[in-house]
Amino acid sequence: MSELHGHYVPKGYLRFFTADEEQINYIKKKDNSVSHTNIRNVCSINGLYSLAPETVQKTEGTNVNAIENDFFSDSFEPYFCGLIRQLHEIKEYSLKQNHKVCIPDSDKPIIAFCLAVQYFRHPVIQEQLAKLATLSFTQMLEVFKRLVANIEHDKRYEELTISVVTDKALLQFTHTFGDDAFMNRVVSALANNFYWSFLCDIGNGFITSDKPVTVECFDPNAAWENVGLNMKSSIISFPLTPGLLLVLSEKETFPASINDDCIFKLATNEDVIYYNWVRYRLAERFVFGLDAEQALHNIIDYDSHQDNIDSYEYQA
Repeated sequence: MSELHGHYVPKGYLRFFTADEEQINYIKKKDNSVSHTNIRNVCSINGLYSLAPETVQKTEGTNVNAIENDFFSDSFEPYFCGLIRQLHEIKEYSLKQNHKVCIPDSDKPIIAFCLAVQYFRHPVIQEQLAKLATLSFTQMLEVFKRLVANIEHDKRYEELTISVVTDKALLQFTHTFGDDAFMNRVVSALANNFYWSFLCDIGNGFITSDKPVTVECFDPNAAWENVGLNMKSSIISFPLTPGLLLVLSEKETFPASINDDCIFKLATNEDVIYYNWVRYRLAERFVFGLDAEQALHNIIDYDSHQDNIDSYEYQA
């Protein structure tokens, strides 16, 4: 069975940021050029979630595309996109009735799970986990070789060359979104340690990117908890549609955000420009939006007035 292209930003999600559900406008960060392409051509890597042949051989009934097909395409992504549609309908109702709508706390875990999966499925997370695992196993092997050399009184054991090979897709799955215990901790942390607000934009001006879930940390000494998704002094933002942005503000650092907890409220023009600037600054290569040219103009103008950036994105 051939490997599939792994879309780390789902096509179903990207469709919310298109005018015709197929062609998406984008800004290329490298040169700030603006163009458009089919959603199938962006945010994908061949074999990203494909299991290694050795893993498939050792696991009866498993195929190379089990994660891509069984977890993402058949389960998570339809549910995820359905949830966004529900939140969009709540937003539309809020704007139509011209009053703030509040979701119950009981809805937070469901949304938090989808946000966390989208964050953890990114190839940057996969590479970080693979590097950490390779480093850890390499250090363990060095200790083991020295131990055997001492026991056998033979220094040649220390000179043995042993390579470490990891199944990146399996490692990412079993240590993040495929680990129920880990995900329960993450969901609980997001639901309980952050205030949530839903910013609504009548002009559908929010953009997204090839890294849609962003974590801004305002404390350079903050611990890297839950692979960076539960850090002190952080704000997490996630554009759900061009007209709806989810913002999570860590409670201890941003206590005033309690006033907007779980509320759908109208975004200001400054809100839209700021969070688009954040999306652009923390994107890998591309950002996407209905009016990419206007978004780029606002981002460049906003950036020209920023002397110091007091937040950063943690890199493992």
